[in-house]
This record gives sequence, C-alpha cells and structure tokens, in this order.
Amino acid sequence: MLIKKPKKGKYVTFEGINGVGKTFVLSNFIKLFQSDRFFLVDENLSNFSARIMEALNNDDPFFRSGNTFAEALCWYAIDIVEYKNKIENALNQNKIVLQDRGVDTTAVYAAITLSQELNRDVLEIYLELQKIRENIGAIPDLTFILIGDVDLCIDRIEKRDNRVYSQEEREFLREVDKLFKVISKLDNPRIKVINCDNKNVSRICQEIYSNLESL
Repeated sequence: MLIKKPKKGKYVTFEGINGVGKTFVLSNFIKLFQSDRFFLVDENLSNFSARIMEALNNDDPFFRSGNTFAEALCWYAIDIVEYKNKIENALNQNKIVLQDRGVDTTAVYAAITLSQELNRDVLEIYLELQKIRENIGAIPDLTFILIGDVDLCIDRIEKRDNRVYSQEEREFLREVDKLFKVISKLDNPRIKVINCDNKNVSRICQEIYSNLESL
C-alpha cells in the first residue's frame, strides 16, 4: 500500500447515480448537524487536478474520451491529489471527512464502458478496478451508496442541467444505477446503503448520522 491513511479521523464517501440527491443530502446534513467533527470536502479542484479534468473534458457528461482504462487512472490521480491536498490534513485533525463521490464512481463508470468493450462481466471489472485503487491505498473507511427511483433521478438531472439527455446517455445512467444496486448487496463492511425513496431529507440525514456514530 503506497498511501496510508492517518490513524486519526474517518474518511467517508457518498456514492450513487446522478440525481439521487448526494449533494443535496450532504448540504442539509452539515446544516442539521453543525459540528466541528465534520469536514465537508469542497468541489473546487486543486490546480493539478483541474488540469487533468480539462484534458478529460470532451463535452461528454461522463468524461469518456475513448481510452477507458486510462481515463480511470486519470480519475484515480485526481482522487489521490485531492486526498493529499484536502482530506489527509483534516483526518490528522481527527475529523470525520465527508466527500461527494469518490473511488466507487470512477470504478463504476469505467467498468460499464470496459464491460461493453471487452464483453466481460461488469461487476468483475468493477472489483478489479477497485483492487487497483485499494493497492494504492487511502480508501474510505465508510461509503454510503444512495439509491432511488432511476427515472426520478434522470428527471432531476435533466432539470438541473436544463437539457434532455439522449437515449444513449439515459441508458448509461440506467447501467450506473443497476451496478450501484448490485454493489450495494455485496458483503462489504465498508458499504452502507441508504434507500432515498419516500424519505424526507431529515430522515435520510438522521440515518447517515446513526451510521457515523458507530465509526
């Protein structure tokens, strides 16, 4: 393992399909449970990460440029840079660090595309990509996967982005949703599932807080 987490603090990520409400839930969680214990990672990328992002950005909402494995490694590079620049220091201060998206989103997006290119099982590829990231180190202590009605999620992001997604984009999001739901059923102690259907944000935040209390 090349990057080791500090023994202090806890590193927590929030994953799920676009539109499931990760950002909304996190912002409400911070307001509801105002505490110096929590550190919310901002979405402003550091300079080096922004340069990698610029290279990846080709007007595809999922940042697919044609070399899927290389893209995944670029996203891992961004993840590591942001970890070293923001997360590690907060952990050393014994904070519970909360991050919107993390290593699982990278592996999910890449696995879906690679499974189509290689005609291989998507879960198998996801697990292989995660193994690479685990060997690098500094993976989350806890990951919440937020799940919900996929059609409602797609409707939300179309309204947020003020455009209608293409059929190909919508199908990709359905594959993302399907894989996250498969991952949520794995016997992985790092992963906790939050079903957002028919729950108000306060109830979701309370459910998250209860799980954080056990860290």
